[in-house]
Amino acid sequence: MTYPAMPAFPPVPPMPVREVHLNPFLSRGILLLNGLLFIYFYLNAYWLMPKLFSRKKYWFFTLITICLLLLVLFVPEKVHLIHRGNNVIEFRRRSPDLIALFLFLVVFLLSSCIYIMRQWRNAERLNRAIENEQLTTELAFLRSQINPHFLFNTLNNIYTLAVTKSEYTGNAILKLSDMMRYVVTDAALDVVPLEKEIAYVKDFVELQKIRLTDKVTVVMDISGATSGCQVAPLLLITFIENAFKHGVSTAHASQIEIRLKMVNGKLDLLVKNNIHQGHQADISAGTGLTNAQRRLDLLYKNKHQLKIRQDNDTFYIHLLLDLV
Repeated sequence: MTYPAMPAFPPVPPMPVREVHLNPFLSRGILLLNGLLFIYFYLNAYWLMPKLFSRKKYWFFTLITICLLLLVLFVPEKVHLIHRGNNVIEFRRRSPDLIALFLFLVVFLLSSCIYIMRQWRNAERLNRAIENEQLTTELAFLRSQINPHFLFNTLNNIYTLAVTKSEYTGNAILKLSDMMRYVVTDAALDVVPLEKEIAYVKDFVELQKIRLTDKVTVVMDISGATSGCQVAPLLLITFIENAFKHGVSTAHASQIEIRLKMVNGKLDLLVKNNIHQGHQADISAGTGLTNAQRRLDLLYKNKHQLKIRQDNDTFYIHLLLDLV
C-alpha cells in the first residue's frame, strides 16, 4: 500500500536578529572612557604641563601623551547586545571611532589652557607685586628729595631774628615746628587732607619772607572749597620752592605769584616767577621739577596736566590735578 507523499512544508525563515543599543551613559566602555578622560584632564593640567612641558622636556611629554591617547582609543566605546531567537545572547565589541579621538583632543586643549591661564595669572600677580614694590621704593626716594638747604637756611634766619631780638622769632620757630611735624608724621602717609598740604605751603612762604628784601613781592591767593579733598603729601611744595629758588634776586625787583583754587574737586595751581640772569640753566636742569613730575606720573596717571613754560623773563608752572 502506497501512501501519498506528504506535502512539503515551506522552509522556516531564520529568526530576525534584533540589535539593541545599550544606554551609552551606562555602558561599561563609556564609563571607563569618561573616567580615563577625567584622570587625564587633571594629570595634564597639574603634572604633565607643569613638570614636563614647562621644563622643556618635550620628548618625554609627547611620549606620555601618545601612550595615554592609545589607551583611550582602545577602550571599548560601545557595547551592542544582539538577540538570536529566545535563547542565544551574544556580546559584540566594536573598534573605537573618531569620537574618542575628538574627546581626547578637547580634554587636552582644555587642560592645557587651564594651565596656561593659571601661569598667566601667577605671572600677573608677580609683576604687580614687583611694580608695587618698585613704586613704593621710588616714591620713598622721591619724598626724600626735599631740599635740606631750606631747613639750614631757615634755622640761620631764625638765629638772626633771635640775635636781633625780633618779635617774629617765636612765630618763626612755631611755623618751622609745624612744618617739621608735617614732614615727619604726615608725609609718611599715602594721602593727607588738602588743608594740611596748603598749611605747609603757607608756612613755607611765611618763613621764606623772613630772608626776603623789599625788592621781592609775593602774591598768594587760595580760593575754593578745599575741605574733604586729599592729596599726596609734599606734592605741591616743589613748585613753590622752585619759584623762590630761581625767582628771587637781591639786585633786581622780583615777583612771585602763587594762585591755588579748587573747582569741583579739581585743583588748579599756577606759580609764576621772574627769571633772572644766571638762573635759566638751573631751571632747565633742576631735579626738583623732574621728581615732582615723576611723582605725578606714578600717583595721578591720566588724572593730571602739568605745563611748564618760559615766556620772556617769566617762568610758569600750571598744574591741573583731579582729586576726585
